[in-house]
Amino acid sequence: MYRRVTQLMLQEPQTNTYERKASFTPPKRFHKMAKKILMSVNMRCEKCRSAALKIGGQTTGVTFVGLEGKEKDQVVVIGEGIDAAGLVLRLRKKVGFADLISVTDVDTS
Repeated sequence: MYRRVTQLMLQEPQTNTYERKASFTPPKRFHKMAKKILMSVNMRCEKCRSAALKIGGQTTGVTFVGLEGKEKDQVVVIGEGIDAAGLVLRLRKKVGFADLISVTDVDTS
């Protein structure tokens, strides 16, 4: 028993085969495209509006955040690699009711 344990301790650790795959670069067809995300948010006051804009602006990859609609109750977020569902969940948690209306591609040229 003791001999087997020492033999295992003296062996070199095995290299992980997944380390070589970490330098993988995705092909160009998986390139992140700019998206326009339109969400309806229940904003009762100016504090709610500023909180919604702040949450949209803090998301990584965002290039534009703004308000749309007749009553300025829709938040527009434009950027690359944005998780639309995650953004809606954060708005629901911090501001109130939020609904995802549309996610469309934006022409960047």
